[in-house]
Amino acid sequence: MNILGKINPSKPITIIGGGISGLSLGLYLKKMNLQYSIIETKNQTGGKVGTHQHSLGIVEKGPNALLLTNKTKILLQELNLNPIFPKKNLKRWVYYNKKCYSSKSLLIKLLFPFITHFFFQINFKKNWQSISIESFLKPFYNEEKMHIIKAILSGIYGGDLKDFSLGAILPDNLPPTFIKKHFLGIFMIKMILHIKKNSADIFGSCSFKYGMEELVSALKKTQNKNIQLNQNFEPLNSETQNIIICTSAIEAAELLKKKSTYISHELKKISYQSLYSTTIFSDKKIDRLDKSFGMLFAQNSNMGCLGILANSEIFEGRTTGPHIHSYTLIHIVENIDQVFSILHLNVENIKYRETTFWQNALPVYNTALFGAINNIKDYMKENPDEQIGLFGNYLGSIGLKNLLTPEIIFK
Repeated sequence: MNILGKINPSKPITIIGGGISGLSLGLYLKKMNLQYSIIETKNQTGGKVGTHQHSLGIVEKGPNALLLTNKTKILLQELNLNPIFPKKNLKRWVYYNKKCYSSKSLLIKLLFPFITHFFFQINFKKNWQSISIESFLKPFYNEEKMHIIKAILSGIYGGDLKDFSLGAILPDNLPPTFIKKHFLGIFMIKMILHIKKNSADIFGSCSFKYGMEELVSALKKTQNKNIQLNQNFEPLNSETQNIIICTSAIEAAELLKKKSTYISHELKKISYQSLYSTTIFSDKKIDRLDKSFGMLFAQNSNMGCLGILANSEIFEGRTTGPHIHSYTLIHIVENIDQVFSILHLNVENIKYRETTFWQNALPVYNTALFGAINNIKDYMKENPDEQIGLFGNYLGSIGLKNLLTPEIIFK
């Protein structure tokens, strides 16, 4: 993923933020033999990626896995890391209307009305790029089915589908009439080309024997001398140059409020989703999640839970014994006892529970986010002398793999 902005490679570069984006960017600069430093406010690196080694097993505080591609595979080899992969043939479930459904069977059923009714109900307007995915799909599905689709797709896009724009998934350089007539063909060709181009490049999800902290530790180890911990972030002044900000958009906006009021104003338009991540260890297996990746919850289930990962079913070695089972729940309300109830797991079976709350867990990939980023891109083109860069998942790329493969346009 490209850094937003331009940097002068002949001058020392300061990276603000020692999370996974700052660490991977630092390694990128090191391999290019450039002079740089990483400053971090906390007493440790990694940001939202971290692992707690409990006596019963591994507790991930943030992401549980990484999508392995050719680029990330090369990086792991450079770091001498050995990834572990999920077990084979794991089922995936969706909880909807007080019942559990196979996600694969649901997708097949949901795709049929979309294809059969597409040409009869679609109605593109001139400003079709700003149409939300929810508005786009509503003509094809009733309210109940929309709840299922939201459960499946909101996990991919990291936000409510009423906010996520259609322009983010379709080409933006084609006229509306062409899109209207040939949308399905464009979509299918795009998917076929994408699969053909990337099928050999994607190896699936992976983690590490001791959790995701292994990745953080390896990145840190390669550049310990360049990292400064417990450093306060002060708003940048007009003279500050050659800085790459690797924080959330909220923190970046605060840092830039003096140096660039325009960029700061645009970054403030980006909103974030607060999330809880709760890992439990139980002496009872959840029968429904046996040999399963986990379960997503439809929005109308009113659980306050987005999904649950069956950690000990996905990866070997997630617990310290065969009679202990590990699960991680991603939720938006604090109390999730109702989820345990519908999964027939009694509280007395839970031997340990650990919750991490992230106030700004993930950026919401909506039209406001993409609009702000496009405005910042235009502004930077008009002001090429500013030696400042932005790097983070709010730039529109979902997933750790994009943060681990940075690229810079040098001035």
